[in-house]
Amino acid sequence: LDGMVNNAGVVVAGTIEELSLDEWRRIQSVNVDGTFLGCKIAVEGMKTNGRRRGGSIINISSIAGLRGSGGAFAYGASKWAVRGMTKSAAQELSPHGIRVNSIHPGIIETAMVDEFSRKGINENVRQQIPMGHYADASEVANLALFLASDESTYCSGSEFVVDGGMTA
Repeated sequence: LDGMVNNAGVVVAGTIEELSLDEWRRIQSVNVDGTFLGCKIAVEGMKTNGRRRGGSIINISSIAGLRGSGGAFAYGASKWAVRGMTKSAAQELSPHGIRVNSIHPGIIETAMVDEFSRKGINENVRQQIPMGHYADASEVANLALFLASDESTYCSGSEFVVDGGMTA
C-alpha cells in the first residue's frame, strides 16, 4: 500500500483486512497523536500568552471524519478521532477563552489528489461533487482565517465542511 503525507495527515489506502498493524500505527501517530500534541502545546501558550486570555485552535479533519471511509479504514478512523478530540477540547478549554473547531475538507486540488488521479483512484469522484470541481486550498485556508479571527468568537466545538456539497 502506498502512503502519502500532506497537510491533512497520512493517507494509506486499504481496508481493515489489508492494513498491517504498522500502517495503522503510522497513520494514527501522525493524524491523531500529531493533533493531540499540537493542541497540547497550543493550550500551554494560550493560557499564558500574556497579551490576552484565550485563542483559537483549528484542527483539520476530513469528510472521512463525518461519514464512512471504505477503502481508507485507518485514515477514516483517525479523522473521526480528530473530530472527537476537537469536541472534547472545546468543552474543556472554553473556561479559558480557548475556542476549538474542526475543518472537514472534501477533495482539494493537491499533489496527493494528482497522484491518486494518476493511479485512477479519483476518476469518478469529481462526479460525486455537486459543485462539479475540487476545491482550491485557498478555500480551506480562508475558512481557517475566519476561525482564527475575532469574527468567530462564538464558534467552538463546531465542524466546518468544505466539500462542494459532497456530504449534503
